[in-house]
Amino acid sequence: MKTSCATMCNVGPLSASFANPKTSSNWMNTAFVNAGAIERYWILVQLAYVYSMVKSKSDFSIGLDLLRKKKGHKLIEFIYHAAQQKIPIDTVKKQLHVA
Repeated sequence: MKTSCATMCNVGPLSASFANPKTSSNWMNTAFVNAGAIERYWILVQLAYVYSMVKSKSDFSIGLDLLRKKKGHKLIEFIYHAAQQKIPIDTVKKQLHVA
């Protein structure tokens, strides 16, 4: 008996047909149940693409690398300031959604 991904994953047929782009973008736990949700997803992808190109004043990969580095720097600064203020590590983990 052949089982579809929609049956195995207990999601709707639109979400199942959208599995490959979701996997590559780390959105596998998100169920897209209608065409509007998929359209909104692609609008976000396009906005992220344009934003990264504008930030780099060059191409997508350079812009994406700059944005990732900026995010990493902000994360390190957040942790550093929390340590300076003697905020308990469990509180910091909760704020970072890793606890």
